Amino acid sequence: MSTEENLKVNGGCRSMHQAETDLEENARQIRTFLLRAEEDKRRLAQRIDKLIANERVLIMELERLKRRGGGSVAGTTNNGRTSQKKATSNLEEHIAGLVQDRDYWKGQVDLLSQMLACPSIVGLRNAKPLSTGSRIGSAPKLSRSKSQRESQHKIEEDNKALQVARREVRHMKCRNSPGTAPFTRSQSLPRENQSYEESLENQKLRLERDELRMMLNRFEKRIQEIQNNVQTLTKERDDMNRLYTDAKNEIHKLHHDLYDVQNASNRRAVSQESRLQGDLDRALREIEQLTAEKESLAAKYKKANEMESADKLRHSKQMDYMEKALSEATNERDEVITRIGQLKRRLEELQANQMQIEQRLNERNEKLRKSVEESNNLRHELEARQKVLEETEAKLMAARNRSDELEAVCQQTEASAEETGRRLLLERDTNARLQAELQDTNLEREKMQQEIEELMRVRSQLQKNNKYLEKKCMSTITERDEVNTNCNRLAADINSLEQKLKNAEKDIATWNNKFNMERSAKESLADHCRLAERRLEECEFRGHNLSNELREHQNARYQLERQVKTLADSTERQKANMERLTNENETLKANIDLANKDKVKLEECIEDLTAANRQLIRDRDDCTHRHTLAREKIAELESDLRTIEADVKRQTDVAIKEHQSVVDLRKENDSIKQRCEELSTELAEMVNKHRNAEERFHQAEIRATQLERELRMEHDDYLQVRSRLEAMEEQRDAGEANRKLMAQRISELESQITSQLMEIKETRSSLEENTRMLSRKEEQLMTIQASEQSLRSELAAAQSSIRESRRALDTGERETLKLRDELTSAVRNIQRLTAELHNTEDDREALKTRADGYLTELARQERLLDERARERDLLAEQARAAAEDAEVWRARWTDAETAAANARLQSDERSAEVDRLRDTLEGKDQELMQCKSALSRAELQVQNLGQQNAERGEAAGLARAEVEALSSEVSRLREVLGRAEAARGALEREAVHARVAAEEARAKAAAAEADAAAAQESAAVERENARNANFLLQNVKEKERDATVEAQERTNEVMALRERAILAEERAEAQQREMARLYERLAESEKAASRISRSLSTERLERERERYPSEMRSVPGSYLTLSFRVSSGRYTTSRLRSPHREKEEIG
Repeated sequence: MSTEENLKVNGGCRSMHQAETDLEENARQIRTFLLRAEEDKRRLAQRIDKLIANERVLIMELERLKRRGGGSVAGTTNNGRTSQKKATSNLEEHIAGLVQDRDYWKGQVDLLSQMLACPSIVGLRNAKPLSTGSRIGSAPKLSRSKSQRESQHKIEEDNKALQVARREVRHMKCRNSPGTAPFTRSQSLPRENQSYEESLENQKLRLERDELRMMLNRFEKRIQEIQNNVQTLTKERDDMNRLYTDAKNEIHKLHHDLYDVQNASNRRAVSQESRLQGDLDRALREIEQLTAEKESLAAKYKKANEMESADKLRHSKQMDYMEKALSEATNERDEVITRIGQLKRRLEELQANQMQIEQRLNERNEKLRKSVEESNNLRHELEARQKVLEETEAKLMAARNRSDELEAVCQQTEASAEETGRRLLLERDTNARLQAELQDTNLEREKMQQEIEELMRVRSQLQKNNKYLEKKCMSTITERDEVNTNCNRLAADINSLEQKLKNAEKDIATWNNKFNMERSAKESLADHCRLAERRLEECEFRGHNLSNELREHQNARYQLERQVKTLADSTERQKANMERLTNENETLKANIDLANKDKVKLEECIEDLTAANRQLIRDRDDCTHRHTLAREKIAELESDLRTIEADVKRQTDVAIKEHQSVVDLRKENDSIKQRCEELSTELAEMVNKHRNAEERFHQAEIRATQLERELRMEHDDYLQVRSRLEAMEEQRDAGEANRKLMAQRISELESQITSQLMEIKETRSSLEENTRMLSRKEEQLMTIQASEQSLRSELAAAQSSIRESRRALDTGERETLKLRDELTSAVRNIQRLTAELHNTEDDREALKTRADGYLTELARQERLLDERARERDLLAEQARAAAEDAEVWRARWTDAETAAANARLQSDERSAEVDRLRDTLEGKDQELMQCKSALSRAELQVQNLGQQNAERGEAAGLARAEVEALSSEVSRLREVLGRAEAARGALEREAVHARVAAEEARAKAAAAEADAAAAQESAAVERENARNANFLLQNVKEKERDATVEAQERTNEVMALRERAILAEERAEAQQREMARLYERLAESEKAASRISRSLSTERLERERERYPSEMRSVPGSYLTLSFRVSSGRYTTSRLRSPHREKEEIG
């Protein structure tokens, strides 16, 4: 009966083992199916991400093509056709490439749809059909229809997007090929501005290219990290599966061994039956757990499919929203471009009107110049004639008593009167012609006033447009700020997710360590089992051979049964631990999958937002650039309008002065006519001469106005120079603002460096704590000898983390070296700036010395002019005395001759002095030209300084980016330290487990004495490893100290840079003050030069007036004969000699 029962029990055990193996195989198949499904899902997600990225790239390329199309249209008119042909050929090539990409991605979408429709083709080629998995088989059928619909919907959306892209490209072709191109920048602006703007645009494009490269490198690094994490997780999963299979095999072996032991004796049958019943219960429980796991996996699979469908719908909605936003942005950009074209056309019209007005002004200026010259000549002749008339009146009063002697003279005067009558008729005609010209000038002045009113209206309209553009710019700035806030919020979310991922990785590391511990415990148990098997074999041999030693055999049997019970308990514990580990592993995998999905979604959102933000920034830059161009053109037009208004005012003033001079001349003519009527018929010739003198006086006035106009032109040149100097001051103010911004950025860098120092201090404290904990661990390792093997793996993990920290520190040191190099380059640039500032100071001192020299020369000239004025007053007094002496001509004839000779000599000397002063004025004009050239050089230097300040601003931005990179590296070091702390916590937990294991090992110390020696040896090795770890930690501390010292040196260098920047600002302010002083001195010197020129002109006029009476005084009244001679359109008087004087000369 016992044998039959044993056979039945054996048959039941075998059937149970087969059932267990079948269940395990089914579970393995289900797991492989789920893993392959997850892998397929990941592949699909990656391919979908690639397709979305490619769609974005295509959209960006289309936008770039649109911009290139606009830029090619905005080229020069000479190379317009060639550029259009090149653009069309490039567009056709790009469209062909887009079509090829479309076909390729269409094939990829079809393949994805096939994979979604029948995943068994891709993921389950080696899988066997399952009979028990009815629910799992139904889940893919439910998800196939959904996946097919979603794939078809996605394919339709892709086709629609490609059709829209084709339409846009065709629209761009049509826009580029027909019609006239808008006004280019080369037509509206000078070439210098064009080159400067092109250089600015190239710099912006280079910066954007560098930013894009940095972003690509960062994303590639992230993708590589994610791939490495995935690879590590897959390796860990494979290791877990392998360990699980090993454990199962060992359990099977133990079952077989126990079965053999039970068959050896009848007593073992009862214990075996009880154990088999327990195994059956456990198997049933495992079956129930597996069924529950299958159901949960099916539910998770359904949920994952539903989540994927929801994500796809959400992505499609986001794509639609982004396409709408892009279309709106393109429409707004087109509107702005059309407005800018209209403004350019309007500006060109205004420039054409301005050129016409300038031409008219030049013609009128030439006419006025001619009239001024003639008026000056006439004024001089009139003054001379007035003096001659006064002298002739006195002579006639003295000569009435001698009418007999003047009869011959009267006959001659009658002949000359006829000639002067003819000349009067001619000059009356000229007066009528001049009056007609004055009327024409008045009409032209009225037209100019109307044109000025129109220009004022245009200016008001341009100001309104400018205000509208400023409002639009402010709105774009607010939108930019909102987008930046959104980006910052998303960056914070990304950081939080990365922290979650890191925490999950830490948990995975802890669980791996636990698994390693359990594996080591399992190995120890296997060793114990082997020892037990050996002992059982020895006992059986003794039982067969030594039947007399039954008692000893029974005792051995009882010991074996106890050991078997302990082994069964240990196996149950291992099973429970394995189940718990599998559940935790599955939960961790699910969390990791969810985190990866969230990460992918957030990365997509970030990429979309960054693309939109870049587009908005580019549009904003374009708008600001165009706005600045419009402002500059408006400012130029306003300046031109001001100059035109000033010219019109000057012309009106000149016309008023001419009218007043004409009225004065008419009054003088009337007075002279009255005098001529009061005089006798003998003065008719003198009246005619007086009229001729009036006409010449009119010509002299015209000449005087022309000279005044030339002086005004010089004053206008001075105003232009002054406006340029004001522009230089504005540029200097902009440079000061840039310097202040640099100082603010330096302060920010200092604050960041202080924060980094605080973080380094915190890391120091944490490292000290880590060292303390390591010392404690060493003490625990000395106490625990049995758990040395499990701690090896933990120490290896700690060593790997220390290596990572060492690598991070090495990278930090490299970046610090890079920062040092950049700081040295910045210091060199600052030194170069200081040298340039010293050069400018030297130039300023040279200009000071020149200005002082000019001031001294001007003072000397003023003194000379005062002396000349005194001499002029003396000459006037002498002329008055000569006029009084003319009444008694005969008595003072000899005195008058001597005075006339002296006056001639003095006039010659004065003319020589006038020539000398004229030469000095020419020299001063040359010096003024030199000053203008020096000022232009200073302007160029200031422009170069502004460009250098801009370059420094860019260098500061790069330094700031590098500091941000340092901060990111410091945060990475923090994370490494956090990982080290987590590893420390894991070590503590493992130490607790080791203590428990030590307590259990103490009970088994009798059987494990041989292992103790090996454990001692391993403990010695671990001690050496711990010492090495301490040595590495000390090296890390030393490196951190070096890093802190370098950070302090950087802070000191930044402080020095800040002080230098402050000194540079103070020097710039001092230079501004000195430049203002120089401007004031130049203004004063120009005013003095204008005064000197006026005084010289008055002296010239007075000398020309003095020449005529000196010649007339030298002739006596009784022997005065008048003769007129015509030479080159001017009248000259010849001095007649007396017959008495002629006789004396002959004698």
